[in-house]
Amino acid sequence: LKALASLSKTKSLDACLIVIGQDKQKAFRRLASELGVAAKVFFLGGRKDVAAWMRAADILIHPAYAENTGNVLLEAIIAGLPVLTTTACGYAEYVTRAKAGSVLPEPFSQQQLNKRLLQLLTQHALQPFDLTDLKASVLKSMPEQVITLLENYQRPALNEQEPADALIASDGWIDQA
Repeated sequence: LKALASLSKTKSLDACLIVIGQDKQKAFRRLASELGVAAKVFFLGGRKDVAAWMRAADILIHPAYAENTGNVLLEAIIAGLPVLTTTACGYAEYVTRAKAGSVLPEPFSQQQLNKRLLQLLTQHALQPFDLTDLKASVLKSMPEQVITLLENYQRPALNEQEPADALIASDGWIDQA
C-alpha cells in the first residue's frame, strides 16, 4: 500500500492494487485510506480465477517479511508475470534465476521497494524468463500438469487478450464456460 502511495506521486503512472486472498482486510483498508489510495485498492477475497488475474496484471508484488516457500511466486513466473518480492520468500531465489523480476535484500527498505516497483512498471522490454532451474529443481515434486505447462511454456505477448474465465493449458487457453 505504501508503494502504491509512492507511485501516486508519479504523474505519468496511474496504477491500482488488486488484492486477492482471504486475509483480514480491515487494517489494510484503514491504511489505504490513511495513505490516500483507497480508491485505487480493490480487495477481491479468495478466488478461483487467479491465473486469469495474473495474466491481466502488470506485476506481482509480494514483499513478504516471513514466507516459507511462496508458491505464488512460481505461479506468477509460470503466468509470465514479473515478480517483486523479498529474500524472506523461500522461492525468491527462483525469481532471480529465471530473471523474472526483482528480489529485495534484507533488511527491508520501503524506499527500495518503491524504487524497484517504479523501475519494473516502467521497463519497456522485459527479457524472456529462463525456467530451466524451475523445471530441474523446484517443480520435480509438483503436480504433473505444472511440469507439463513449464515444459511447453511460451511467454505471452504483452497486452494479450484472454477469456474471462479460462485456464492456461500447454496448448493455449481452455475456456471453462
